[in-house]
Amino acid sequence: MPETQQSIECWLMTETHTLLLHVPPRGELSGFWQPITGGIESEEDAAAAAASREIREETGLRVCPFRSTQIASDVHVKISDELVINKTLFHVSIEQFAVQLSPSEHDDSRYVLHDEVESWLFWPSNVHTWKLAWAYVRKIAPELTDSLWPNP
Repeated sequence: MPETQQSIECWLMTETHTLLLHVPPRGELSGFWQPITGGIESEEDAAAAAASREIREETGLRVCPFRSTQIASDVHVKISDELVINKTLFHVSIEQFAVQLSPSEHDDSRYVLHDEVESWLFWPSNVHTWKLAWAYVRKIAPELTDSLWPNP
């Protein structure tokens, strides 16, 4: 039975853009773009607390846990036969801000137009979770999203 690690993933969005962070190349893995991600630490009793902490650590933005909306849970990503990541996804509506990166984790940030986000993502699991996040935004604010991304 593989080990399961609890993780969060946060999609920070303005009305027109989504914030992505760049992970620099490490070893044989080339650099890639992703949303805010991170593990749930043992002393955190809720995924929302972990999401708030990761947003602060990775961008410098302080977000109270009640300002983030949980949009999905139990999103399982198989990393290997020995490891599965169980993600809880969050959406946070923001205004653009100057990102203060954690240099040990990321080397760049970009506000990407919503309709271009999928093409920036490297990992299939991020593409899947982006689709879940975008479906959530379309549900809560269809007047914003209809002009940005046509209905399928």
